Amino acid sequence: PVTELVLSPPESMYAGTTDVPGAVADTQAGLATWYDPPWSGLTAAHPTLPFGTLVTVTDTETGRSVTVTIDDRGPFGTGRIIDLSPEAFAALQPLGAGVLDVTIAW
Repeated sequence: PVTELVLSPPESMYAGTTDVPGAVADTQAGLATWYDPPWSGLTAAHPTLPFGTLVTVTDTETGRSVTVTIDDRGPFGTGRIIDLSPEAFAALQPLGAGVLDVTIAW
């Protein structure tokens, strides 16, 4: 007989729950900033979402949004939930804004 391999979902950043990214849309609110990676494009860093996850980031002040691909780990600043590439951040506000209140959905 063939044995089915069952993998546990990744630990969630939400206490007491687990998420399977991409299976059901989920959201998170917090702060976003930008970083200067050695690559460019619409990419971002998140502490737990799997690489390759598409995330829509919405600036709560302007309502503008951008979809990015998670390809790095971070952010490491308190209260920050995502670090955006300069191109992704600039789609929301000028880089001089520094830090934005955002919601993210995946």
